[in-house]
Amino acid sequence: MTSFFLRPLFLVLGWVSLVQALTIQPEISIELAQLPQDKRGPLLNLEERLAAYISDYDWDEDEQTLGLTVPLAIQLTNVSEEGANTVYQAKVACSNGGDLRIDESDWKFTVDAIGAFRHQENQFDSFLGMVDYCVLMVIASEYDKLGEFAGDAMYEKVRRVLELAQFSTYRDGWSDRYRKLDQVTLAQENRPYRTLRWVMHTAIWFRQVMDNDYEAWTTTLTALDLATEIDDQTKLSTFWDANYRIICEILVKARDEESILRLLRLDTSDPQRRDHYLQQAGQAAATP
Repeated sequence: MTSFFLRPLFLVLGWVSLVQALTIQPEISIELAQLPQDKRGPLLNLEERLAAYISDYDWDEDEQTLGLTVPLAIQLTNVSEEGANTVYQAKVACSNGGDLRIDESDWKFTVDAIGAFRHQENQFDSFLGMVDYCVLMVIASEYDKLGEFAGDAMYEKVRRVLELAQFSTYRDGWSDRYRKLDQVTLAQENRPYRTLRWVMHTAIWFRQVMDNDYEAWTTTLTALDLATEIDDQTKLSTFWDANYRIICEILVKARDEESILRLLRLDTSDPQRRDHYLQQAGQAAATP
């Protein structure tokens, strides 16, 4: 298939047509319950300050039309005094609402109690560095669904954050994040999986935006071929979790019972889905 850039309906739906930049809508949750009351003061308005930072920063000045929602949950787990600094420990979770989830627990940071957060190029901040890492990973992952390897430029921005983190006072965990980006996400052997995500998203675009059932079907068959070639059940499990329902919808519409049974054989990650696939195959066979 020829690479091309697609605008999926479910990413832009609800945004006005005059969007002038990549727009990030954060959904932030910060849990302070594990901290002593007298240590929560500097963090009480953190949600508002962080939401403003994520919403206002231009994450990609070249992108003019795309809007994304990014859920970000931070759970404070400990606090200590190190010299003149109050150092917090926390867990953070972030996702694209589908097939990407970030869960980080090895995170220590300091944070200013007042003032607006500002992005500073080529400087690492122990708090904002994690926020940047999460948001950029989501953007890169979503771009990958819009074109073959279209997330590469944003992944390079992630890499820059990770490089700067190596010299931070609070660098615990950052070397492992760098290793995962280099050896897992951007590794040559991961490229077929990235292509699979793009091809499947293209099929969804044909189905939901173009209302072209034939192209949605043939592109889904290409996705199934690619999945057959990928020997990584962990990645495929994530892929099936995010896409099995829409795959079935497309195949039922095409009356393709055989491909649904093929999907049943490919998706070994969740035995409870077997009944769903059999039911869908029967529906495909019965569709006039």
